[in-house]
Amino acid sequence: TEYSMQTYLSSSLYPNDGDSFDQLYRKALIAMEYGRKNLIDTLVSYENVFLEDLSEKENIKKEIEIGIVEEEFIVYYQEKINIKTGKVCGLEALARWDSKKLGMIGPNVFIPIIENSKLTIPFSEMIVKRVLQDFKRIKIKYGGDITVSINISPVHIIYKDFKNFLMDQCKLNNVENDKIELEITENVMIQGFEQIEKIVNDLRQQGFKVSLDDFGTGYSSLSYISKIPIDILKIDKSFIDNITGNKRAKVMIESIINIARAYSMSVVAEGVETKEQVEMLTSLGCDIVQGYYYSRPNPL
Repeated sequence: TEYSMQTYLSSSLYPNDGDSFDQLYRKALIAMEYGRKNLIDTLVSYENVFLEDLSEKENIKKEIEIGIVEEEFIVYYQEKINIKTGKVCGLEALARWDSKKLGMIGPNVFIPIIENSKLTIPFSEMIVKRVLQDFKRIKIKYGGDITVSINISPVHIIYKDFKNFLMDQCKLNNVENDKIELEITENVMIQGFEQIEKIVNDLRQQGFKVSLDDFGTGYSSLSYISKIPIDILKIDKSFIDNITGNKRAKVMIESIINIARAYSMSVVAEGVETKEQVEMLTSLGCDIVQGYYYSRPNPL
């Protein structure tokens, strides 16, 4: 078994940050905690703003815990379009938080706090349950061939009971396994390549589809997809934004599509916002598109 150790460095300075050992030590600990929660791998010095930031995040964390219990989180769905037929072929489930105390809070705020706490698994399980409970209504609205993708965190997918939990929820809600697509990012590989390879293989053997999200933004995507059987590649929005005016971006997308073809994978382009982008992606042979040009995320 391989183990990794993360190291964080912090400092406080006399006399600006305090005039006693206890004051300096406490503020150095605050800086250390800030660095740990924000994954800062350089020396972090104490600043007053850190204390305010930690206090705000701690308050939000407490409200998240309440929100999970009181079911304040809701699921929005964004449509995926078959680029050849123009019809909806899938949905992506996206979490939203309507806090009774704080109002609507964006995922860019609450997701990092959840991931840096011990709330990841209860939060992820809640979203999975909600999506599978929605599936009956999804089939009525979109038809029986629709698939739904769910973002799964690295922490949850390696959880020992994840596969059984997922299968039990599908059975409970009468959802076929092959109608569920599990979206992972390259961050999952930090858990260990061999472990993730086994987990992905086990899930696919049970009929679940697996997609690699934000493809092209990491460092080792090619080595991953050559060894791990992924069903779908999702091209990051940052490439789509430049596709019509940047030749390099166009060449990159064309290369990704060719790689996917070689490994019998489908390709989803995220963040599509203009007709010109759709036309370009069509000419390059992209399979599925998703973005504001077709629909925004909406409650079911």
